[in-house]
Amino acid sequence: MRPRQPKDPRQTHTWYLDEPRGETYRQLLRFAVGRVDRATLCPLSTINPRCMHAINRLAPHQTGGPAPSAVVTDSESRRKRYVYRFDSGLANKLSELADGVFDWDFPDRPADLALMSGADDWLVSVAHERMCFITTTKEELRALCSAVPSLRVESGPGYRGVRR
Repeated sequence: MRPRQPKDPRQTHTWYLDEPRGETYRQLLRFAVGRVDRATLCPLSTINPRCMHAINRLAPHQTGGPAPSAVVTDSESRRKRYVYRFDSGLANKLSELADGVFDWDFPDRPADLALMSGADDWLVSVAHERMCFITTTKEELRALCSAVPSLRVESGPGYRGVRR
């Protein structure tokens, strides 16, 4: 799959989301298949056995970053991210290993799930801050909200407070 052309920054906007959890999280990942080409995670701890379990389960999809068996130090963790090819197989594994976007956090899992299309961030999360946002066009946001009716938009163009 070829990444889409970069979006015109004048046409994209950022919307903050309530944490996608459960079926909402799974539907969001399914919606992203074919729209994004990579997922990234931050290796805050490679020592915790639960974190290593997640890293090893995702390893067949890895295309960049530290080797799954590498010990990543704290000073390296923010500079080195695991990079994965995003497809339906990875979407399924991400939904098996976590029940929501904020579950991607130290110490049980690598942190801060991000989905990317080419050089553009599509979905970004900072789990320890409980922050999640999507950067896309208004048309794609409408399509996403239609495909994932339980997705809750907190704020962004056209939104004030929590509503869809």
